[in-house]
Amino acid sequence: MKPTLIIISGMHRSSTSLITQHLQLCGLCLGNNLLGTFRDNEDGYFENKTIVHSHQLLIQSKNEHMFTLLPQETYPDDVKLIITSEVKLLSETSHVVGFKDPRNSLFINPLNDLFVDAKNLMVYRIYEEVIDSLIRRKTDKILRFRPWIAAKAWIRYNEELVKFYDQNKSKSLLFIDSSIIKEPELCIHLINQKFDISLRAESINKIYKPHLTKRDASYGWKTKLACFLYRGQLNETLQKLEERRAK
Repeated sequence: MKPTLIIISGMHRSSTSLITQHLQLCGLCLGNNLLGTFRDNEDGYFENKTIVHSHQLLIQSKNEHMFTLLPQETYPDDVKLIITSEVKLLSETSHVVGFKDPRNSLFINPLNDLFVDAKNLMVYRIYEEVIDSLIRRKTDKILRFRPWIAAKAWIRYNEELVKFYDQNKSKSLLFIDSSIIKEPELCIHLINQKFDISLRAESINKIYKPHLTKRDASYGWKTKLACFLYRGQLNETLQKLEERRAK
């Protein structure tokens, strides 16, 4: 049987690493070609090195940043070959495989063209938490003096998820990160049902570390400024996500 491929997308700092780690625990095969740990993700990113590197090089070739790049509609031929070859290797390892990269959100249409039978698991997190997390980690120089770019990126990434979901409902699921953390068994049930697979419903408590995820709404002034400047668009996009999320 042809393996089921799950493509996991979501804005940076939206708990996609935790959720992908949980899916791996439940039986999703990510392969061994994964990024290691870093100070802002001590358990690892659970991202395929080859696919992430391909996306990073593409963004750099356009003289853009992952927070400023507009959604892409096509891949260059060499990138198509690299990504399809990597997924082919991955598909030889299990009957349910997947890969995660937050940048998938910006390349979701060319990925869909390459893998028309793939299932799409999309994750979002409320904008205040994402923006605050990006600013606090201090690894993105672009946000140092222009924190509002984080707000614009949250809108851009999540609008792409909404648009793709509306056009591909039969093979897509959209979750808010907190629902997977609070009700992992239900979410695995919904994933199995929608994608016609049989992942195990493992407890997320085996891997979840609450102290690594700030959710107390005590935001800094840069976060408050970014949210204030784009509050209309942020709330509009959040409402779209809420209307479409799996429950």
